[in-house]
Amino acid sequence: MGYQKENLGAYGKRDRSSKGAGVFAKKSLGQNFLISPRIVDSIVMAGELKANDLVIEIGPGKGVLTEKLLAAGAKVKAIEKDYRLIPILSQRFAAEVKTGKL
Repeated sequence: MGYQKENLGAYGKRDRSSKGAGVFAKKSLGQNFLISPRIVDSIVMAGELKANDLVIEIGPGKGVLTEKLLAAGAKVKAIEKDYRLIPILSQRFAAEVKTGKL
């Protein structure tokens, strides 16, 4: 399934870097990007994930939590509303999308 994709419009060509440099949180979407490794690790630990557990991630942002969930062995279904982030996430996790882990 990968990332839910709608019409990318003008946003699809803005930032294609693997880490999303230059993409700022949109106040209109209420965004806050998760960047703290300690918080990310705490979230993953609290989930008590087992291999192949399914995690539905709403608003993966730049993929910081997504990366750790996948590393923990989870299968992730991520839904992103911000069109600017879809190409970044698609590029960053191309292998995981191809193998069906994302």
